[in-house]
Amino acid sequence: MHSAVSKNMDLSVLLVDENNFYKYSIKERKCVTYYNHRAVGVYFLDNNYLYTMSHSNDTKSNERRSGLRLYDLNNLMNLNSDKSYHLTDI
Repeated sequence: MHSAVSKNMDLSVLLVDENNFYKYSIKERKCVTYYNHRAVGVYFLDNNYLYTMSHSNDTKSNERRSGLRLYDLNNLMNLNSDKSYHLTDI
């Protein structure tokens, strides 16, 4: 694990390692894994968006290009959706 982000520490926390995201629900004591995000740097600008510097993904089922990615924290933390937007290549 190299990063952790939360909008509300009483509810859940998002943990980040070199390959995956892990959303841990404090109340339910359950963890949801979002696979193959390959984030090497995380920037939490405000309570709404998470920016990452990410490596490309080698798996054919979930191709992601290297670069700067944008995540909506509401989607990650409340809707269990790990959709991201590729902003620029690196």
